Amino acid sequence: MVITPRVEGKSQADGAFVIEMGNAAQTANFHQIKASYSATPSAGTLAIEGQAIGENSFDALGTIDLVSGPLIYTFNGHYDYLQVTPTSFDGGKTYNINLISSNEAKVKA
Repeated sequence: MVITPRVEGKSQADGAFVIEMGNAAQTANFHQIKASYSATPSAGTLAIEGQAIGENSFDALGTIDLVSGPLIYTFNGHYDYLQVTPTSFDGGKTYNINLISSNEAKVKA
């Protein structure tokens, strides 16, 4: 399992940011992004995009709705970079991202 550093204190004003996958790009295929926030927002989503190994552009992977959830997004694939873009997130509030990557899926019965 590979756990990337937690990204904390992001706001709508910060705009999109990129997470470099590092070692996880080559070794991990299963990824989970968990979002949290400083206070419950009245609006906001986080678009998740991935740049596949050797590619020059980002492809849409999914969206986290910060109001109605779920606040966890799980996906598969090998990516050099992930990009997270907030949309309509409440001013004055912040959100955090925690990314966990693994080379094997764990299913709990």
